Amino acid sequence: MTSAASEEDRRTSQEDSMTDHAELLDRARRMVPALRERATEAEQRRELPEETLKELLAAEFHRILLPRRYGGCELGLETAFAVSRELAHGCTSTAWVSTIYTIHNWMIAMLPERAQDEVFGAGDPVLPAGTLAPTGTARQVDGGYVLNGRWRWGSGIQHGTHALVAAQIEIGVDVIERRMFLVDAADLVVHDVWFTSGMCATGSNDIEARQLFVPDWRTMPTAGLLSGETAGTELHDLPAYRMPAIPAVALSAAGPSLGTAEGMLASFEELMRNRRLAYSGARYAEAVGAQLRLGRATAELQAARLLFDETVRWVDSTYGRGASLDLDGRARCRLIAAHVTDAAASVVNLLVEAAGASSQFLHSPFQRAQRDVNTIKSHIVCDVDGARELFGKVRMGQPLAPGTLV
Repeated sequence: MTSAASEEDRRTSQEDSMTDHAELLDRARRMVPALRERATEAEQRRELPEETLKELLAAEFHRILLPRRYGGCELGLETAFAVSRELAHGCTSTAWVSTIYTIHNWMIAMLPERAQDEVFGAGDPVLPAGTLAPTGTARQVDGGYVLNGRWRWGSGIQHGTHALVAAQIEIGVDVIERRMFLVDAADLVVHDVWFTSGMCATGSNDIEARQLFVPDWRTMPTAGLLSGETAGTELHDLPAYRMPAIPAVALSAAGPSLGTAEGMLASFEELMRNRRLAYSGARYAEAVGAQLRLGRATAELQAARLLFDETVRWVDSTYGRGASLDLDGRARCRLIAAHVTDAAASVVNLLVEAAGASSQFLHSPFQRAQRDVNTIKSHIVCDVDGARELFGKVRMGQPLAPGTLV
């Protein structure tokens, strides 16, 4: 192929991706009003309403990082996280679950080809929950493994078709291997334990496997997933399939927080325009305190958004040109994801304080956003102190503890 032809193919591919990106983002925007209306119901149900699930499936967000050979969009992280942020303008939990399905489909595309053919080949929607915490155990048998264990934080498992979970395997004296296992949701026990103050509608219940046989081809070493070197790495063209998991997971967790803060800033501006103070009758838009908070929130959120977008584009472009993130780069992604989540929570808290006592009614989006974003902050990959410590250790050449997520 001539270089001119290659350049033309590259431009055509980029134009197609841009069109796909714009269309997917528009679908997300069109969903926001309905998501906002259902947010209270979703909280009360402690899972996504059926109408929301149907709309997510129709919009095909779960296919954003799916390989084209299986009917996917095969787009990059920028599209996945832009959609997530937009959905969070209406419902943070919906954005979180949608992103979980998108990211775990990306992980499944790193499994051996036989597993991908089994799961993706029929063309049915694949909605995988999952966790990287190795709280399960497995023993090797002929043709595969017998898996046992219970895992927390199974976001989206109520509607899920599959789950990707981690377990430890004894392969010798004092030698432990960690592997990822892809299992059908129907073969798992779901424990209804998700009674929380925030992110209620994610339905992040415990999932359990009991003496479950998993064939070899539905497993992969966790180390490969964390490094971006897996059996599925070379099967597909999208550079994202060579990415290590933790930077992508961390940034995916920050996206809903950022989108929630963006949605609350818009709601606060609307409140300022329409509200009159109860005692004085003065227009809230004239209140200096509200004006100051609006200015501060806008600046802080813009800075976080620019930092987030720049980082996501940097990661996408790094792998797009055939390079990879070193340890410093991976730690930097953890740092940025945690910082952006922390900044988003700060903005939301600032706006809730300014929105008045009425913002604490359970139907108010302000108090829900505050609970949701502060819950996301407690996620291990969004722990700002842990991320700062990790980055400092890496930059100073200090040793990392086994199992450090980087």
